[in-house]
Amino acid sequence: MKKIKIRIPLELTLREKIYDALQGETVSAIMEMADVNARPDFLRNALEGQSFKVDRNLMKHYHDIFYGVKEALGFEEDIDFYVTCDSSVNAWTVKHRKEGEPNVININSGLLQLMNDDELKFVVGHEIGHLINGDNDMRNLVSFIFPEELAMPLALKYKIQLWSQLAELEADRYGFIACQNLDQCVSAFFKLTTGLNLDQINMDIKTLLSTNQERLEFFKSDNGYNCFDDHPVNPIRIEAINLFASLIQGKRGTQKKIDELLDLLVKMPSTPIDYYLTRFVATAGLLMANVDDVVTDEEYNVIIEELSTFKLFPREYLQEIITSGEDILKVFEDSVNHILELDAGHRPALLDFLITMSIVDRKIKKDEVNTVFAIGKQYLGFTEIEIAQAFALKVQAEFSPKTEDIV
Repeated sequence: MKKIKIRIPLELTLREKIYDALQGETVSAIMEMADVNARPDFLRNALEGQSFKVDRNLMKHYHDIFYGVKEALGFEEDIDFYVTCDSSVNAWTVKHRKEGEPNVININSGLLQLMNDDELKFVVGHEIGHLINGDNDMRNLVSFIFPEELAMPLALKYKIQLWSQLAELEADRYGFIACQNLDQCVSAFFKLTTGLNLDQINMDIKTLLSTNQERLEFFKSDNGYNCFDDHPVNPIRIEAINLFASLIQGKRGTQKKIDELLDLLVKMPSTPIDYYLTRFVATAGLLMANVDDVVTDEEYNVIIEELSTFKLFPREYLQEIITSGEDILKVFEDSVNHILELDAGHRPALLDFLITMSIVDRKIKKDEVNTVFAIGKQYLGFTEIEIAQAFALKVQAEFSPKTEDIV
């Protein structure tokens, strides 16, 4: 099996960018030398004490399923499988702490009781897929550098979230290879999501797939939001595995459909307000930058930096806004109205962005200052003194004239 056929190019690109940004090679070496990752030892102790290790002599049926998946995926490292008394329909994986030690995959009893053998193959294949791709290493690196998620830069958080979701889609592909049955993969998704058995509610897979297409259309509209941090929304996951099965079968046009689905995942905002904040940054930035009819590099870079909080490809998004033919002012007004309706607490941040745009080129021009005051009063509801005070604080904290303006 060639991993390149399973891996998603965008996932590989994001993985590399995040790893490099976090100085992954150096930090990982420090983590290893400092022996900071003791979680596998702690978990093994807990599992050995409270859970049941899958042994061939005692649980031959499950042993053969689990290790059969391991062999089918060509994963050569050791894995210890455990069953834990937990009613939640879930499984999780922990990579070994040191080379030569076994990895750990835990299967909750609630999952075993609900899944048939083929569905179990999908779930175990998914978990082993994470080990094959080294996803645990990336997540350990991120959690080491940012033990408190709130300290993580928003632009980086978005990229890590998207990477994690793409990694889940890849793990699903390993699950399909282990199961080799699309219907069973889809029914496993249904059980993981609802905790229900298809037989109990008399639902067939064709109906489920048809319904999924309808749910997917909802997310293709402006009503759909990607509000789950680590996993894609279920309609995307189900369609992704459906398309992967078609790709293996060699159906024409499948790769294009996969690309369109991934594009949907990339473009979906996390919350309703994110959609309007993104449009505000783009349009407010353009309005401020064009007050003097000269868009400087500093102004452009501020817009792009702010957009990167919400968009993976901020330059492309800004260009779409510019070439869309929409009235920039009307888009700006619409975005402000929706933001204030959804959460008026964003008012200071919106004003701060406008002020930043007016001084980022290290010049304080009267026309730009007047524009900030006009927008602040008309659209954001600030008084003149409130805007002046915010402006004064910003100038004191961040403004510095260019050297050539002094000498």
